[in-house]
Amino acid sequence: MRKIRDTMPKELRMNMFLIDCTELNNRLCQECDQLVDKILLRAQEFVLNETAIQIFSTIKQVGEKFSQRANDSTSELVRSEREFEDFKLFKR
Repeated sequence: MRKIRDTMPKELRMNMFLIDCTELNNRLCQECDQLVDKILLRAQEFVLNETAIQIFSTIKQVGEKFSQRANDSTSELVRSEREFEDFKLFKR
């Protein structure tokens, strides 16, 4: 928008009349602002949706991993408990 405001002429002089471009330039800047806002909103939605899907998938995998280990030996259960604590403290 700064470039539009700096480089676009304020007026156009024709042979028989003068055209004021202020309103046109302001409208062009408004359109640019709206397009940038739409692009940023779509990018935000995409990132949030992708992140949410990845987080959900990771949590589901961890839950499945720990539920499968419930039938293992005592040493496996102790190791799983340590891993679970590490997960809570560090991987979250």
